[in-house]
Amino acid sequence: MISFSTIKSGADAASYYADQERRAAEYYADQGRVPSRWLGAGAAIQGLRGEVGQQALTAQLAGQVQDANGSARSLGIQRAGQFQHLSGWDLTVSAPKSVSLESLVHGRDDVTEAHRRAVEAAAHYLEKHAAMARINGAEIITGNMTVAAYDHVSSRAGDPQLHTHLIIANVTHDADGRARSINNRILLDHRRAADAVYHATLSRELQHLGYQVRHDRNGHVEIAGYSPEQLRDFSTRSREIEQTLAARGQTRETASAEARQVAALATRADKNLPETRAAHAARWQGQAEALGIAPAERGTPHRGPGDWDQAQIASQAVAEAAAHLTEREAVMRIQDLHREAARMSEGRCAWEHIEAALADAIDRGELVREADGPRLTTRDLLHVERETDARLEAGRGAHRAVMSDRQLTAALAKFETARGFALTDEQRNAARMILTGADRYQGVQGLAGTGKTTLLSFVREAAEAQGWRVVGHSSGAEQAATMQRESGIDSSTTAAWLLDAQDAKASALDQRVLVIMDEASQSGARQYLAALDATERLGARAVMLGDRYQHQSVEAGRAFARSQSHMPVAILGAQSIRRQRTTEAREAVGRVLSGDHAAAVKGLRTVEVCQAQSMLAETAPRDDRRAAARADNNTVIRRLASDYAALPAKQRVETLIVTSTNVDRQAINIAIREQLRLRGELGESIAIATLRKADLTAAEAKRAASYTVGQVVEVRSDYRREQLARGSQWTVLGSDGPALRVRDAAGRERVIDPARIQIQAYDRGVRELAVGERIRWTENHRADRADQPAVPGLRVRNGSTATVERIAEDGRTITLRTASGERIALDTQAGQKLDHAYAATSYAAQGLTVDRVLLHHNVEAGAHGDREAYVSITRARDSVVLYTQDAQRAAAQSGLTLDKSAAHDVEHAPVEPTREHHHEPVREHHHEPTRDHGPHYG
Repeated sequence: MISFSTIKSGADAASYYADQERRAAEYYADQGRVPSRWLGAGAAIQGLRGEVGQQALTAQLAGQVQDANGSARSLGIQRAGQFQHLSGWDLTVSAPKSVSLESLVHGRDDVTEAHRRAVEAAAHYLEKHAAMARINGAEIITGNMTVAAYDHVSSRAGDPQLHTHLIIANVTHDADGRARSINNRILLDHRRAADAVYHATLSRELQHLGYQVRHDRNGHVEIAGYSPEQLRDFSTRSREIEQTLAARGQTRETASAEARQVAALATRADKNLPETRAAHAARWQGQAEALGIAPAERGTPHRGPGDWDQAQIASQAVAEAAAHLTEREAVMRIQDLHREAARMSEGRCAWEHIEAALADAIDRGELVREADGPRLTTRDLLHVERETDARLEAGRGAHRAVMSDRQLTAALAKFETARGFALTDEQRNAARMILTGADRYQGVQGLAGTGKTTLLSFVREAAEAQGWRVVGHSSGAEQAATMQRESGIDSSTTAAWLLDAQDAKASALDQRVLVIMDEASQSGARQYLAALDATERLGARAVMLGDRYQHQSVEAGRAFARSQSHMPVAILGAQSIRRQRTTEAREAVGRVLSGDHAAAVKGLRTVEVCQAQSMLAETAPRDDRRAAARADNNTVIRRLASDYAALPAKQRVETLIVTSTNVDRQAINIAIREQLRLRGELGESIAIATLRKADLTAAEAKRAASYTVGQVVEVRSDYRREQLARGSQWTVLGSDGPALRVRDAAGRERVIDPARIQIQAYDRGVRELAVGERIRWTENHRADRADQPAVPGLRVRNGSTATVERIAEDGRTITLRTASGERIALDTQAGQKLDHAYAATSYAAQGLTVDRVLLHHNVEAGAHGDREAYVSITRARDSVVLYTQDAQRAAAQSGLTLDKSAAHDVEHAPVEPTREHHHEPVREHHHEPTRDHGPHYG
């Protein structure tokens, strides 16, 4: 990742880099080159070319610049009697370790040049897309920057590290050539895209030199001739950073970008070594010889376009990038599309080909861009939303009623007499719409705890009495099982129901089938439309049941919320809530339903731990404050675990611990197990191998670069020709171009092309399980029966639980008992898809009901917001207790509005006033997500 810092003192910065320039001169003098150079159209406008001099750089950083006509200008403002001017920014582009070794240790000057060209491509990208000025109140992309580039050769630990400092002066020029200060609002926002452009360009340059390269999931490139072990052996600095993170309980993978930067700064030594290759070469070469690190071999260079169809590759990269981004969100930012397209290209085309392919996709309508804005969506997603709207509208009055009003009245009386209670007016109105309406599609917007299951029980009994068949499906296996258990409706997952519907033949429109789609708000736009299509194929009617205010789908779109304006909808609002039994719980839910989530969180009983934070001085830097907050969070978790373990066992069963992230969830599970062990409530234990799904989109899953060595991949279908059985598991050994090298448990090695073979990747883990504790399945699968090994495996559901019953003496197997009494045998060495069941994320908690909730809110981690607060607080019948290291920030974060985007957000976005352009730029803006506002909660 390109690192950055803000330059506040122009004179000091110019002096430092000029000094480095003097030290590096020896290395570049032999080749007739200089270690610094001016880049950017802004530098050309001011007549700055060639080597960067200290005097010229000092003037630029001080805001002493020139207009295009040569007139001098001073940038900055007078504020409170003082002149103020931000000097600029230092963006550091570091070459991959293998490139540094090849360039600096083995003296391959053409590799150094490849790095320099890639740096210039990244700088040009930033100049074109992120150079912006505020002119007459409007933000204008100017398309030019003044950049001083300095090439360095060593890290602070003295390791070979080829890197270039891009010193961006705080100056740009408008269309009239007048110098202006840069508005940096989007400059750093494009940094990740510029980093992707650097790696894609570097990959292309290296392949043109004949090198074999490999890419990681992020698109970062390395020369394939160097092993990961060799790169680690030659990186003192990297080991220091990893040790610092480990001391804080983090790794490179789990730490945030900011945490990694903090660790880098904490381990940074003064850089007083000469920036010359000659000063280090003998030591580096001796180290390489001792480690057995030889130069990488070169093959036949790729010269393109004769070797590659660059236009076709670029077009495919743009399409794959759009598919990747719009799998989870319907709307994407232009810089994100740039980043992903560069990653998908893997250096097989030049950046200008990608920009041309992107422009072509917009011209052909495959991508749809917001009018005068930076956001895009796809033609496919717009079609999905339009088709969904049209299907719902066409469904009005398009089927037949289940019964008449008179029959409904009789059915209601019979049901209420048998149950001993009356439905609420809202439940009665919803039942009337469903049973006496003739619409193919209807919706029920039901708040949490409003008796949706009771409504469904009545609908099922009444419809079946009229000869109708009622079936249901829901977003998850456990939710479907709950609906079936509590309402009596035969239910499955939405995915399974859609597969079954594919085999159904077209039926008459008057077929008496009523389909209940539960948790409809968790269905993405494409799946929602597929459910409508399946309903029509079955000749059925469908009721979409959900809550637009709870968590939305992981997939793109907010289909259920949008659909409520296109079909009849019944409301189960505050009047129907029956879940909460105490004044405390009702008041908390009442504040949530009024839309004041922050006040709801403030009103909860709270356990706040802020000891480490309170010991800091008011002037403590932000990094220290964040470190203290993380330390306090660890104490919060220990307190929560102690309070939970102190509850009687029966109360624990009815207590739900909710948190935001999987990292905190695992930390809470570990802390609770420690408390239970101290209390003597856990028996003997054993460590078992586990598997957790890797988070890959469909586009990523087709690329070998998305997989890492050591991951397990499971084949999803039978491939007879390739002799790959469904469910077979293989360990990733590495990649061979577009294919993966894998090995199974028997030691057999194969090559799998993920673009043709459907596989699911898993990350390996280890969990300690003890006799007497509960586990939770993390995926639907079949498990071996303990008592009947010859009988087909028992199907277990994602989210369902079981209790550890015994551990075999040889430690090879453990036995679990499910809630229904079945016994399961698990192999401790084969990866198992399970985890501890003490804590859950808010998303996993949706649909659950318990007596009490212990709500963990870590203000330093998680995408907190209104939906998380709504779901977490409304789970409890009796009480909710908040555990946090900062109650005030927790309340503020809970009030944030978070919402999924829809493709129509781009099509219907308001058009902003026309603004002048320079060099026909692509202008970028930030848009906060907009909430799809409907009637209030009740």
